[in-house]
Amino acid sequence: MGTSTGLQCCPKLLEGIDELERQRGLDVKPEAVPTLLRQCGDFKALAEGKRVHAYLVRARYHRDRYFGNLLVEMYGKCGSVEDARAVFESMQARNVYSWTMMIAAYAQNGCYREAVRMMHRMDLEGAKADKITFVAVLDACSSLGDLSTGRRLHDRVLGFLDSDVVLCTAVLNMYGKCGSVDDAKSVFERMTNRDVVAWNAMVAAYAQNGHCRKAFKLFARMAAEKVAPNKSTYVSLLDACSSMAGISKGRELHGLVDRAGFLRDRVVRCAVINMYGKCGSVDEARQVFEAFPDRDVALWNSMIAAYAQNGQGEMSLQVFERMKEATNNARPNAITFVHVLCACSHARLIERGRSYFGSMETVFGIQPSSQHYRCMIDLLGRSGNLDQAWNILHSMPLEPDSLAWTTMLSACRAHSNVELGELCAERLFEMEPEYSAPYVLLSNIYAARDRWDDVARIRKLMADKGVKKPSGRSSIEVGDKVHEFVAGDRAHPRREEIYQELSRLGSQMKALGYIQDRSSALRDGEEEEKEQMLWYHSEKLAIAFGSVATPARKSLYVIKNLRVCTDCHTASKFISRITGREIVLRDPYRFHHFRDGWCSCGDYW
Repeated sequence: MGTSTGLQCCPKLLEGIDELERQRGLDVKPEAVPTLLRQCGDFKALAEGKRVHAYLVRARYHRDRYFGNLLVEMYGKCGSVEDARAVFESMQARNVYSWTMMIAAYAQNGCYREAVRMMHRMDLEGAKADKITFVAVLDACSSLGDLSTGRRLHDRVLGFLDSDVVLCTAVLNMYGKCGSVDDAKSVFERMTNRDVVAWNAMVAAYAQNGHCRKAFKLFARMAAEKVAPNKSTYVSLLDACSSMAGISKGRELHGLVDRAGFLRDRVVRCAVINMYGKCGSVDEARQVFEAFPDRDVALWNSMIAAYAQNGQGEMSLQVFERMKEATNNARPNAITFVHVLCACSHARLIERGRSYFGSMETVFGIQPSSQHYRCMIDLLGRSGNLDQAWNILHSMPLEPDSLAWTTMLSACRAHSNVELGELCAERLFEMEPEYSAPYVLLSNIYAARDRWDDVARIRKLMADKGVKKPSGRSSIEVGDKVHEFVAGDRAHPRREEIYQELSRLGSQMKALGYIQDRSSALRDGEEEEKEQMLWYHSEKLAIAFGSVATPARKSLYVIKNLRVCTDCHTASKFISRITGREIVLRDPYRFHHFRDGWCSCGDYW
């Protein structure tokens, strides 16, 4: 039987298994088995683990609870959930460790719902869970976003929390991953003993839920309380910078991790590259990438994604071709192809996108997932090939999810296709009636066709169902502080300067030929009213503030929580030309780099 990958570094394991298999006598006590099974799990040596299991069957120890527990643990670590479950079900007697190892096997391999169900079964069979069991199930709830089950588990472990920092941190982490930041903070503040893992969990809870400034305040508090940050702390903070386009703080963190020696860690390196990419500074991302020639697949993926996100599709694909030629083991994986297909979509590289999609299975042995099919729907739909995108949607091996239908609907909006747009929207209304996107996108399609009665009908449908469209918000970092704006915002202390700057820019833009795109106004009304609504969109307010609050010609980085409208896109091109500034505008779909009256997207987004 062949040796599993990675066992070259543990020849003693193979020697131990060979010696074990020479012990044919049934009366020989297998004292070496526990160590061998743990090593098989640690090295994910499934084939060798099965050899040890076969020995235990021959020696009639396979039904022994102690060895059964070790086998469940080994199979779980090796990723073979079915084998773990078969051993678990064959055990004549189980203890809490047996249940916990089976729950852990599910959780470690992404079977989170099964892990929670196993806990319910454990309760029904009268087995008493311990702290380790609760930690495993809380982690499963975190991955599922199952707040209700997580709350029930929290109630059950209240008596343990004061004395167990690991269990307390698991509860905190669950609330953070489930989006309940106030509950996470409550658990954190009640902890009498906090290690760095607990601090990291709270920093991550803030960062993952959009409370980025609170994450940095907590980081400052860590320093004040003499808690030394570790790699995980910095990764969460770098992710927070990515969310708020806080490039100045990101650069500061880059310096900190470099001086601390953490930049040698590949996870930290990826976080730094991702931060620069999501803050629109691809050149700085590339500098970090090129400084470390020993690159794993995650590092290559980060650089490919950074270029793809910033509209540099050709550069993204050049990095991908370099990756394929690399001599190390950084073989493209499923995530690589998501970024590659996105790069093709944003750069209108239709035939190359088809070719890469086709090569996934034939060349790299990667089965396309629903995410890859969504990328192809976007690639074809964005380019106007709506019939082909529609065929892809209906040829998916799995039932299309709401994201696939929304991708198709977005393509219909881009090309004002009412017929297909209505079909997509109706399907989404059935699947997720409280999801606001299909209502808004269909309303956009009707507005572009001046079908204002239909726009009003959709708005009434939203009101009747209690569906609310999220408010458009734009944020910009100036002087180490993030400023946020909504449409028509007059709350900012420098509002008079902002509105004066908008007026000044508007006059110069019109002199250069700017014509307002009033199809972006989603309400029927007088032309003057539409003009006012559009002119005070949050993107324009953020750009105007950046213009008055920063030195001339300084680049501006703006984040919009919703898709940038066509009029703000046009206005940004004119403003970049007038002010001589680069304006980087990021929405949930992509980056737009405006320079000298042009956008990196080539008006294709």
